[in-house]
Amino acid sequence: MEAGSNRLTQIFFFLAAYTQLTYLTLWVITNLMKSNTEKEIEGLHQKKPDNWKAGVFYSNPDDARIIVPKRNPALGWTLNFTDRRTIWALLAIVVIVVAYSLLF
Repeated sequence: MEAGSNRLTQIFFFLAAYTQLTYLTLWVITNLMKSNTEKEIEGLHQKKPDNWKAGVFYSNPDDARIIVPKRNPALGWTLNFTDRRTIWALLAIVVIVVAYSLLF
């Protein structure tokens, strides 16, 4: 039982690291292609209180970014939860982890 649990933990950490690396790569590529004007507009989206649900979840359908800085950028990054790509990515991770735990 312990070996299976250890394997599941390894897979979970691998998926988490892979997901983080993928999002970071996409963010870098996206940011390199944007002009200063686009960055200023995105900064305005981020500062609007209406775009933050419960003060924690960024939710702005007009913002094309998947990954956005948190309200306090020193705390890291969060996801734009109105973007379908974010929902599909999170759903895929959950399905993979659940499927693996049921199969092994």
